[in-house]
Amino acid sequence: MEKAIAVRGDRLPDVGQDVLEAFGAFLRLRVADGDASPLTVRVYYSHLRSFVEWCKQVGVDPARATEGDIEAYRRHLIEAGLSRSTVGGRLQAIRRFYHALQWRGYRLDNPAVGIRPPKDRTDRSERVRFLPLAGFRQVLSAPAPDTPVGKRDRLALVLMGVHGLRVSEVVGLRLQDVDGDTLRVKGKGGKVRTVYLTPTTEGLLHEWLAVRPDTDSPYLLVSLDRACFGKPLSTTGLRKRVDAYLHKAGLKGRGVSCHSLRHSCATWARFAGADLQAIGDTLGHSSIDTTRIYSRIVDRLKANPAGYLESLLEGGEVAKSGINTTFTQGGMTMEATQVYRKIPTRIRLQCPLTGKVFEAYPSKTHPACQGFGGLALWVREDTGEPIGIAGHGFWRAYQILEVIPNTSR
Repeated sequence: MEKAIAVRGDRLPDVGQDVLEAFGAFLRLRVADGDASPLTVRVYYSHLRSFVEWCKQVGVDPARATEGDIEAYRRHLIEAGLSRSTVGGRLQAIRRFYHALQWRGYRLDNPAVGIRPPKDRTDRSERVRFLPLAGFRQVLSAPAPDTPVGKRDRLALVLMGVHGLRVSEVVGLRLQDVDGDTLRVKGKGGKVRTVYLTPTTEGLLHEWLAVRPDTDSPYLLVSLDRACFGKPLSTTGLRKRVDAYLHKAGLKGRGVSCHSLRHSCATWARFAGADLQAIGDTLGHSSIDTTRIYSRIVDRLKANPAGYLESLLEGGEVAKSGINTTFTQGGMTMEATQVYRKIPTRIRLQCPLTGKVFEAYPSKTHPACQGFGGLALWVREDTGEPIGIAGHGFWRAYQILEVIPNTSR
């Protein structure tokens, strides 16, 4: 008999050793073509543990459960208020469990094969929880910039929010994965991709490395808590940190989590005109069909009928986009409907992450304007980089220091 996979020393209750070994061998040899990640294995064991504990409560032998038992467990999960995706993940683990028993000859059938989570009739784009642009900026710049914890957390937030890494990918980064301005990221299924860092992210990386504890851990991010100082930062630990920043910004709610940063990255990058295939490559998507959901979201944002009508009702010119945001300088706010008529000739800005001050001007001749239906873009005078749509704000967190208004219509 092959040795069972050891998962943090946990033992599942009321399941014989032979059954455990069968499940462990199945995960090791059959899941993900024999290359299941440690995280995948832990998740499957965790879901199986929950199922076995439920079986114990209702008097069912897990190894001999029937289709009716699995249906009853599904009802239990639904009544517990778990989301459709969570129910689906737990049922998938149970199907794997019984596949393992079939594989080893303990059962001839798989009672979980036909048991699926409830149908979700909500459009896929409605299930994507991304942050509003202002809140997105607030979360990214929330950690204190002058403390080791803040430097680490800023880097983690930017890796998820600007570069689209999953939380497991962030905590899984090793020091050897850093190569100048690129990262070697190991994603789902062991697929490796190269992530190109922006100068700002590269600067945050260097700031963290300068204060990172001298530890034997090979991982880029380590814990700074007294109890586990210098040990690898866990996914649970990072999730708790992100949740705290989301709470502080007033954005934490049902479905809003670390993954919302990844969704925000893709949504606002697409809104800014980023190529869809490039977004998919950055996120590590296997299919462009997965990435297209963000185009649908952005199309709906830009074509919001309420924005067109609101501008008309307020007596302004017909808006070219439904996004209604504001410019703010001190106590002065310029509404988007005003900006349609009077776009400032120049704006002086500061980046909160780097402290750099620069000026931007509106341009309708920049090559990137072609992707926005002729809308004027804000262009950095020092680099020529487009940073936002004139009349709608900016794509990153900038503080407006001075606005020079255009007096002509």
